[in-house]
Order: sequence, then C-alpha cells, then structure tokens
Amino acid sequence: MVNIKLQIWDPPGKIYQGWSLFFKGASGVLFVVDLTDPDTFYSKEFTDLIKFAQKEAIGHFILLGNKIDLKSLEESGIKQDDIDELKSKFNISEFILTSAKSGKNIDLAFKKLSDMILNERMEQGTLKDDTVIKIALAGLPGVGKTSITQQYVFKTFGEKTKSTIGASFLMKEIQYSPDLVSSFERKRPQKHKKAKKAKAMSEKVPEEILSRETIREDGIKEAEEMSGEKPLGGIPPPMPSKPLEGDRISAEEVITKIERKATVFYKERMNPMKLNKMAVIISTKELYKDLKTVSRKVTRVSTGSTLEIEEEVPILEVKPIIPGCICSPPIAKLDARKEYDHCLFLITPLEDGEIPDARVEIFYKDEIIDVIPTPINVVKTTIVKISGLLALAVPIIGSLFDQSLEGVFKAIVPFYDVIGGLDGLLAILTGIFSVLTALFYYLRKPKDATPVESQSLSDVISTVAED
Repeated sequence: MVNIKLQIWDPPGKIYQGWSLFFKGASGVLFVVDLTDPDTFYSKEFTDLIKFAQKEAIGHFILLGNKIDLKSLEESGIKQDDIDELKSKFNISEFILTSAKSGKNIDLAFKKLSDMILNERMEQGTLKDDTVIKIALAGLPGVGKTSITQQYVFKTFGEKTKSTIGASFLMKEIQYSPDLVSSFERKRPQKHKKAKKAKAMSEKVPEEILSRETIREDGIKEAEEMSGEKPLGGIPPPMPSKPLEGDRISAEEVITKIERKATVFYKERMNPMKLNKMAVIISTKELYKDLKTVSRKVTRVSTGSTLEIEEEVPILEVKPIIPGCICSPPIAKLDARKEYDHCLFLITPLEDGEIPDARVEIFYKDEIIDVIPTPINVVKTTIVKISGLLALAVPIIGSLFDQSLEGVFKAIVPFYDVIGGLDGLLAILTGIFSVLTALFYYLRKPKDATPVESQSLSDVISTVAED
C-alpha cells in the first residue's frame, strides 16, 4: 500500500497570460463539459482549451459530462459520435457522466485517472510513498469544475458557487494498492528459490536432530548428577531468575514542549501579474518582539498566538490561502526547534480588486493551529498610464491648433495673456499632468521599502521589499 497525495488544480475557464502554469507538469487532466449547455462541448474555445492544456500537461486525459442530474446525455444535444471523435482526436481515454451535486461517478473519475497515472509510474519503477501527483481540471466557465473538486475532496456541494478567479487547488491523500496478481507473480520466483534451499537442507536434518538429542540427553544427566533429582518430563528445571536492579521504566512519559510565535511580512498593495514576495517567520518570543516594521512600508501581521510544539515533533506546515493569486510553493515546512525559521512564498495576483479573505494557515500534526489574516488590495496602474500619456500628448495636440482659435482660449482661460498665451497654457497643462502622473504612481504603487527589525532577520524581511 502506497500513500499518494493528489494536488488538484481548479483554474479559471478562460485562457489568458500565465494560464499555462496551471497545467504545466500535470500528470492528468479532467476535461469537463456541461450537459445543459452543448456550447461548452462544441465551441471553439473548448477545443482551444484542450489543445492548450495538452501542450503543457504530460499525462492522461478523461472527459466528464457534468450535471447528469439535470439532463441525460440524450437530452443534452451532445452526440455520442461527436464525443467518440473528440476522444480519438485528442487521445482522451474515457468519457464519464458525472453529477457534482449528487456525487455520481465523481470518485470513479478521479480513481480511474489516478490509477492510470500510478500504474504507469509503477511500471516505470518511479512510484514512491508520499508521491505528489498533480491533476488539473479544464473546462469553460460554469461547467462545474469547482463543484466537482469540492465534492471529491470534501463531499459537499454549494448551490451558489462563484466563478473561479485566478486558480485554486486542494490536496487529498489516497492509498494506492498495486495489482495483487502481478505483485504475486513478481514475488513467486523467490518463493521457488526458498523451496529449493529448504529441500537441500532437509537432507541434513537427521544428523542435526541426532546431535541435538545427544546434547539434550547429556544435559539432563548432568543436571541429575548435580541435583540428585530427576526433572519432570526429562527436562532440566529452569534456573531461578533474579530481578534486574535498576531495570525500571517510568510510567509517565515527559513531553518537552517549546513555544513559538508566527509572523508574516508581505505587501498589502500589489499589482496584477506582478511577482511579490511573502515571508513567514516562526521565532521565539524574544525575537518576535523585535520583529518591527514601519507602517508605511512592508506590512507585518500576526495573531500573537503562542504555538506550543512538541520538541520530538517540531515540523510545522505553512500554507498561504490567497484567492485569485498563484502561490509558489503552495506549502512549506518550518522547524520549530530553531531559534527562528522562515519560508518565502512568491505571490502573483491574476486580477485586480480587494482580497479580504486572504490568509496564512499554519498546520501542526495535520491540524490548523493558527490563521493569520493577510488582506491584499490588487490595483491597476491605468490612471497613471492615462495621465502620463496626456502629459506627452498635450504639446503635440497644442501644435495643431490654429492661431485663429486664440480668441476662444482668451475667452475661456483667465489670465491667458499673463501666462504667455498658447505656449504658456500648454506648458502649464503638461506640468499638471506630469505632477498627477507622479502623484498617482506614488499612491498606487506597491510599497517597497525595507522594514526595521532584529538584525538576525534583516535579510529575510528585506527580501520581501524587493521588486
């Protein structure tokens, strides 16, 4: 029995820049169509999506017809011949009808896909315990990819599921048992070798038994001569055993615990499609007090909770949960035995907007022991670009004005003659737009200054401030 961790990616239903990251290195892909909407199968967007995903993925493929609880395949308008043609064209192994709402065939679909992947690795001899297998779902918006993932991992279904922004992924552990017949056949030749060896040794058994009996009889006679008594059953009486002094085990085990605190440093303001860094630090209480930062710079957050960790089991797992962003790595491990330990995550926002439910979860022994809120505001720089373009365009546009319009400007603009006429007006407008560009950029850009904190962790936190 081998323990396997499935990493299930649920990307958005539209192809855009950075979309290939969701499928890169995937060992399997579940393509999903909506039986209540034939366009999710017949549209060119779905075909392009398959091509794009298969270009990045390296594994097996299964097609799912979802929402069978609402419409049967016959009622859906999707023809079986067209399904077979698609399977043949894109090397898709199977077509399975599913229902994310009732859970019908959801487990079956994931099991078939994972079995194909794991059987292949078994044949290649690359299958190991605790192997992580990446699986991705692909389909147009609204086909039920998120509901399928939720049903498989949590056995739940939400009636109102929002469209996926960016990407999310879930982990599920499964146990894989290789085929028993093939396993038996691989081990059987060794069994024959042992049988031959046992047969060869059996020829020497009579001599060995005879020698053992001789030794046994001599031992009995010697015991009789020493004690003057004949042992019952011809077996020498056992020698009395004395209790060993100092051979005591304490009934109460002493568990040594250490206390640590968690701190997160990150940029609260980010730009879409731009790489940002987040540092998570586990430290002693003394170092925790020294981890300070200026409010205008990199944001420092912590719940202040004291984490009690057993010294014998010191490993913590840290997982950032930031909807609409790519987080790499998705999870990291920290050693609580150290005075401090840290991990760095790369955060890439895919869309603009506020992310109030962003957080960092800390696990110990597979249980959440701390949740640190990390709200993020992803902003675009559109207004900066517009004001910058206007600053450049004003002189060019001004040169196109005819001198005959000078009377109009005199009537509209106060102090027209004082500012130097048309040339002065253009210079003032250019200056205004330039100042606005600089101001908007300063207000909207991510904060990138270096925080002030304990000297031992300066390099770690300074890295977060780098662009």
